[in-house]
Amino acid sequence: PQFDDKGVACILVHEPKKNFYRKFLYEPFPVESQLLKADHVLYDQLNAEIATGSVTSKSDAINYLTWTFMWRRLVQNPSFYGLEDTSDEGVLKFLLNLIDAVFAGLHRAHCADVLDDDVSPLPCGRIASRYYISYRTVHMFRDRLTSDVGNATPASDAAHLDDALLEPLLRILADSPEFDEVPVRHNEDELCGELAKFCPWRVDSLALDDPHTKTFLLLQAKHQGIHLPIQDFVTDTASVVQQMPRLVQALRAIAMDVVGASRDVERVLKKYAASIERPRRGEGRERQRQHQQNTTKAHRQQRKAHGTKTTAEDRRNGGNTKPRNASNPARVGAELTHLLPSGKRKKNTKKKRLPKKNKK
Repeated sequence: PQFDDKGVACILVHEPKKNFYRKFLYEPFPVESQLLKADHVLYDQLNAEIATGSVTSKSDAINYLTWTFMWRRLVQNPSFYGLEDTSDEGVLKFLLNLIDAVFAGLHRAHCADVLDDDVSPLPCGRIASRYYISYRTVHMFRDRLTSDVGNATPASDAAHLDDALLEPLLRILADSPEFDEVPVRHNEDELCGELAKFCPWRVDSLALDDPHTKTFLLLQAKHQGIHLPIQDFVTDTASVVQQMPRLVQALRAIAMDVVGASRDVERVLKKYAASIERPRRGEGRERQRQHQQNTTKAHRQQRKAHGTKTTAEDRRNGGNTKPRNASNPARVGAELTHLLPSGKRKKNTKKKRLPKKNKK
């Protein structure tokens, strides 16, 4: 850098892969649609179209697929999409089987009502589309609210009632498919085991390497204010908490509109949603104090570089060593003018007064 205008890169590869990488460098690879390859993407897409009323039948669904990139590449690369017959009848049969499978999956998940060739949305499907979550998530919410929260042991007072309801609700949220990709790095299962000792709610010791178990521990640590062992856990907690508001709102909607849960469940979810959307008490003050300390240290280093000392007034001001009128070089005191560039030093602009002439 700064001297050469070109460079040479040498890539060392395995001999059998040499032709592959040469082809990768000099010939473009075709871009294919992931609508069928990715897990349940087409299900969520069609569920959103059904919830908005754009798709009301199988013919509408097939018409929707003809406007996708998958339709453009289906005949061009049939083996990639699993198409065996490239004739018009074969393509139509392939799409019909695809639509039938999607409609059956949405019907089993209580997201859509299928009657012959017609389809209509159900409350679970509308909630999934409204909060932009997977149809599998609302299906799991509906089943777990009935089995786990409905069988929760009632508590005697309000405080214990909140904890008794919050634990199964937090487990349901942690088991959401949205957290399937939470990373569990090497040896993090041991750290999860150590973190579980400080958390009030137990986890399965044989599933410490599971993303949902780690998510449940991170949510507990966030709720209880437990210090996390490494910085990676802090980063993962931020990514988990970022998705929590819409998941909590969706769980609350299903609890009240679909399952018909008690008002206590709604109150606990509303309280928890408010707690994760605002910082914990003292966090803002702690960040402000840390910022002030960093600013003080930076100003002291700056003054040390200029060869000046920190005065008592500067320490009372939190280390802010900037002169009050430093933005206007003309008002800087004479003791600091040596720090200014030569073109900004204060000049003596007073003019000599001429003696007044006596008027006759």
